[in-house]
Amino acid sequence: MPKPLGVRARPKTLLAPLQKKSGVQICHSFKKESEVGGNDERDWTTSFLLFLLWATLIYYVFFLTPNQTPISLVAGVAIIIYAGLAGQDVWKEFYQYFRESKFIHITSIDFIVLSTFAPFWVYNDMTARKW
Repeated sequence: MPKPLGVRARPKTLLAPLQKKSGVQICHSFKKESEVGGNDERDWTTSFLLFLLWATLIYYVFFLTPNQTPISLVAGVAIIIYAGLAGQDVWKEFYQYFRESKFIHITSIDFIVLSTFAPFWVYNDMTARKW
């Protein structure tokens, strides 16, 4: 396959991903398609296939999934029991990560807030479905 004009091949080395790129190099997305050597029309195959995948997943979630409420309830109770049986050293380590890591701090608070509101949303869903 011929290379587009103005594009030179660089020798590949093992350290190529680690080398610093200069400001002269331009990403192909900043160039026009005619400069890169592409054709003038767009290829929508990937977009169409991703949309088809998304549509089938949504159809499965809303229409074909079995009722998994008992499994979810058992899993939630098991996680609570596992956390309750954890030793003191595990909780000290979690508290240390909670204080030092912003990621652990935010995700823990997010989990607590969403878990607190979960019964409200379950009740709201049950009344909407008239269960």
